[in-house]
Amino acid sequence: MFISLDLETTGFVAGKDQIIEFGAIKFDLNGYRETLQILINPQIPIPQIVTYITKITNEQVKDSPLFQDKMQEIQDFIGDLPIVGHNIQFDTTFLKENGIPLTNDEYDTCQMASILLPGLSSYSLEVISSQLEIEHKEKHRALDDAIAAMELFLNLVKEYEKLPTELHEKIKKLSEKTNWPLKNFLTTLEHKPHQESKKNEPKQETPDNPEKFAAILNPHENLLFETPQPYNELIHTFAKRAHPDSYLALPSHIFREIEKELDDNIAKLDSPKKYISLKRLETFENQEHFEDYEFTSLLKYIIWSKKTKTGLLEEIKLFHHEVKTLPKVCIDETLHPLGEEEFFNKALQKDKSSPAICTHSYIIDTSPQVKDLLILDMDDFTKKLFYQGSYFLNLDIILSQLETIKQIHPSNQSIESLISKSTILFGLIGMLHAKHNDHNHYSPRTTISQIEMHTKEWTDIQEGVKNIITISMELSEINDPKTSTYLQSWKKSLHGLSEIFITPNIEKNQVWIEENMDKDVVIRKSPHTLAEAFAQTLKNCEHYKIIDENIDLNDNASFTKTLYDLPEDLPLIKKTTRKENITIFITEDAPEKDYNRTPVMNFLKSRLKGKTAIIFNSKVQLQNYTLELNDTLTDLNIASQLTGSLGKITEQFTSDPENTVILITAHMWRNFKHHDLVDEIIIHRLPFDPPSDAFISTISQKYQNPFVELQIPRAVFALKSIINYLNTEGEKTVIILDPRIATKKYGEPFMQELENISTPEIVSLSSL
Repeated sequence: MFISLDLETTGFVAGKDQIIEFGAIKFDLNGYRETLQILINPQIPIPQIVTYITKITNEQVKDSPLFQDKMQEIQDFIGDLPIVGHNIQFDTTFLKENGIPLTNDEYDTCQMASILLPGLSSYSLEVISSQLEIEHKEKHRALDDAIAAMELFLNLVKEYEKLPTELHEKIKKLSEKTNWPLKNFLTTLEHKPHQESKKNEPKQETPDNPEKFAAILNPHENLLFETPQPYNELIHTFAKRAHPDSYLALPSHIFREIEKELDDNIAKLDSPKKYISLKRLETFENQEHFEDYEFTSLLKYIIWSKKTKTGLLEEIKLFHHEVKTLPKVCIDETLHPLGEEEFFNKALQKDKSSPAICTHSYIIDTSPQVKDLLILDMDDFTKKLFYQGSYFLNLDIILSQLETIKQIHPSNQSIESLISKSTILFGLIGMLHAKHNDHNHYSPRTTISQIEMHTKEWTDIQEGVKNIITISMELSEINDPKTSTYLQSWKKSLHGLSEIFITPNIEKNQVWIEENMDKDVVIRKSPHTLAEAFAQTLKNCEHYKIIDENIDLNDNASFTKTLYDLPEDLPLIKKTTRKENITIFITEDAPEKDYNRTPVMNFLKSRLKGKTAIIFNSKVQLQNYTLELNDTLTDLNIASQLTGSLGKITEQFTSDPENTVILITAHMWRNFKHHDLVDEIIIHRLPFDPPSDAFISTISQKYQNPFVELQIPRAVFALKSIINYLNTEGEKTVIILDPRIATKKYGEPFMQELENISTPEIVSLSSL
């Protein structure tokens, strides 16, 4: 017998927030069911966002019992049964905090699903229920969520029973080395023969177009090539027609989508460190003991490794501490040669006879010699270059590295000393930051200059770093196969600390200290320019082509050439056409600032219909509009990014697009897969980059007036991208609620680019 339970609460913090609903169902594997559902008076107002998610109002709970009045009934109903639930630790923590002393085993269906169903777009209860066709009517109501979690659990039990007998035996043996609660149940299950329902869905044939893309198939010239999204036709043409020694480098998200569509004989390459090493996985299996997070990770790797065709670790969803196991199983060339790594070597063998589709990371990390290199999405590529040449460190990272080594050698005194010295070091860094930061209201930053480098705090930090480096030399005595990977990571951290505080080169790098969202001190270093790193990439290829939807700003690509330090005479070919099916409206009287949302809210209430997307540049504004619209739009569904992941809101939108409005940020709009279902987009604000972005701060260095010369052109490109995701079939509408295009001098380049797409009209809100 089991019990599946769920709570609805006023917030996420047990001990501070209150329970507003309890729902549970007792069940067994033979069909027994018994339910309990109780609304609770929390004695505090229910936040608006909670009412939006749960539909539970203050009015509904005002006459409900208090939790303490129902506590014994709830405790008796739970008893000592194993507790099932989706992210169940959240619910049981609240129950314990409210006086129910639970010691029951806890079976997390989110964790189980990520083990047994690798590769899902999301592991939210809603998305998994939809994919497994589990009935889930009242989402985010306690009893219905508990029932859905029960049904999911039963489905997952069947999935576990499908595993081969040898895998069952292997898991039983490995489970002897862990205290993970779910092992007590799973190891009682046996393999059950089942009939595989093989879904051999034929790959959709994407036609190639050698005439349209003739220029990029010529391996003997360099050029810029502007063409709109989607890129599928271009990629398929390259795969079928390009010279065998050519490489097409893609952003990771496009690579993951397209590699499933391409024939298996095409070389598809990612950075070696993104692949599983079966040799290192075997070493991980032989570990003497597994913490819970290590064992759940191990199960994911083992089960997935029997199913995957690629061996790419991004196919697995790791949660929280599980991410720390990646360095134990990914390819490490210092331990095993690439030729011995099964999955990577299989991909590499195909590269000898066909053109290669690869990620940006593959080109940057391996620096292959290439006859013709095609880079698709230059902005993404340069950001990858930027982050490879950048450095980021905080105390949590350092302590995590040292604690991992300590688990292997718990009695080593040098590790204890390093933990203590590192904590003191970051205290000193915090003192420097407190004295010398710029007092920016949103994100205080201490940019290191000669002034900071001549302070007592800086001298103390230098001494602290030198002391840590000296003590770390003693770790050489514990350098063995179990610790080598973690010692390498620690060595990189020491190298970073040394480069920043002992031998800083502030002429070539920007170095600064800031705080993260938890107010912890973070140190960062990034190069002032990417020209040298990009030039090195181009040295390894005979010819190159840069392919993007955003290259020309009616300036013969002058902005793009300056931004990326490209030759002025580099040829530009454009394959763009106007989209006459799109009508663009720019509102001249919408408020420029958001302190007065009333005019826009009134407009949205009267205008909104299904198949509409509202795109925000700020998560704060997305939340404000979500909550206000939820109170008034009773005849439309709202799929808001506020409530979950992209997979979750995609499921909400695609289940009934005719009656649903999606609220989403510009970044997530880029990764949304169903633009074809959207007929109207409403753009809340011009999509400027956040000025605090480290990448923007770096590339701003070369400009005298970064706002005019860099930020406006980038915002123009970003706006164009948002609109270009709309397809060319059927009538589409774009409404831009930012009046600055019409009222500011810097609105002119936006208007010019919009005129290249369609014919924009400047209108009032009341006229729409």
